Amino acid sequence: MGHCKLLEENTTLKLNPMKHLVNLYQTNRLVALLLDGIALIVCSLALIFTLTIIAVACAL
Repeated sequence: MGHCKLLEENTTLKLNPMKHLVNLYQTNRLVALLLDGIALIVCSLALIFTLTIIAVACAL
């Protein structure tokens, strides 16, 4: 009984860091997606801003 319990705890300890790494990886993926989204929005705004300035300059 005691031996099984020890084995179980050992296995849990071995599996836990992997679980933590997977969670970390998923979080990083979410952060990366979020940053990609922000970068896309910023680039789009910069493009619109630039095109607007060009349009205004041409209109003048």
